[in-house]
Amino acid sequence: MPPELDAPMHWPVVGTASVVDVLEQEGIEGVILAGARGRGRFVGPALTVELAVDEAADPFPRGEGPARQVDIAEMWNYLDSAPRGSVLVISTNAQPVTTVGGVTAATALGRGIAGIVTDGGIRDTDEIYEYAIPIRHLTSDPRAMRDRTRLRSCGQPVRFGEVRVAVGDLVVGDGDGVVCVPRDVAAGVIERALVIEGRERVWAQSARSLRSIAASFDEVSRVHGRPH
Repeated sequence: MPPELDAPMHWPVVGTASVVDVLEQEGIEGVILAGARGRGRFVGPALTVELAVDEAADPFPRGEGPARQVDIAEMWNYLDSAPRGSVLVISTNAQPVTTVGGVTAATALGRGIAGIVTDGGIRDTDEIYEYAIPIRHLTSDPRAMRDRTRLRSCGQPVRFGEVRVAVGDLVVGDGDGVVCVPRDVAAGVIERALVIEGRERVWAQSARSLRSIAASFDEVSRVHGRPH
């Protein structure tokens, strides 16, 4: 069962670019995926899973062994307990592992999960996109995870490169990528990111009207404060 999260709250949708601007001001590296495939935007607390390639697996599996059944059952139980509004974060250490299929995505959608993130692959890609659940992933692969994938952990901290993601950390995703915000600074970071986003929106409108990026920057900075 997932570790207990804070009481559900509505996190405003904010762009990863603005979040990263704030994190960089604080000297925090938060980007866990850049240039990922997928669709949709999401913000929510992380639920973590770590998967790995099973080096001992038969490359042409014909059935499920007992160990794989245990792995799958643990992951299923974890997903079946996922609270509404959370983000399912699946780390493979960027290995070629299929992590999510159509049934997993349908379950996540039914439970009201805000989004899915993986540095591995998904299958049933067209089906998952039709569900319109927000998702970001590195690859797609028609091969199943069973008998090829080993479960390392559920509910434990995972890593995406140098970035550590723990249960309850805030995960923000959009077309630019996916960012992790440490749980203890999340509220302040999002508040500041929204200010940046608002100023940049005004800056874009001013730049279009004045037809000058420099003049519009000066105007917005004078009236509203520097965009970033």
